[in-house]
Amino acid sequence: MKSGNGPKALQVIRWIARVAAGPAAAVILLFFIGEVLAEGLAPLLRMSARESAMMVAFTAVWLGLVLGWRWELLGGLFTVGGLAAFYLLDYAFSGTFPRGPYFFLFASPGLLFLICGLWARTSRARQRGSPRDRTVRF
Repeated sequence: MKSGNGPKALQVIRWIARVAAGPAAAVILLFFIGEVLAEGLAPLLRMSARESAMMVAFTAVWLGLVLGWRWELLGGLFTVGGLAAFYLLDYAFSGTFPRGPYFFLFASPGLLFLICGLWARTSRARQRGSPRDRTVRF
């Protein structure tokens, strides 16, 4: 069953990702705002290289959650890439990965955005009749 924006399953996944991304992005933003209000901007200017790198990686997660609403593939790539960078940086600096499922839970809408973006892209390519679909059969 298809509608204007793709198969029904694609639309369901898209809306699950959007509904989950909104609160996740809002909570991340509230943490940041709370830290700035409580401590001011001075601690941000005195962060170590480790803290700065991990902040940039997690900012990519937040940016991906926001971008995913409009550009699913781009948002998904930012979120999944930012999460991977965050985990790799933490492992590189401390020798361990972050504990608990919380970072994955915050970033899970990004994985759904990535799935939607790839699905929509392959669906559009099939509709246009991309060269990959034009196989020669004997």
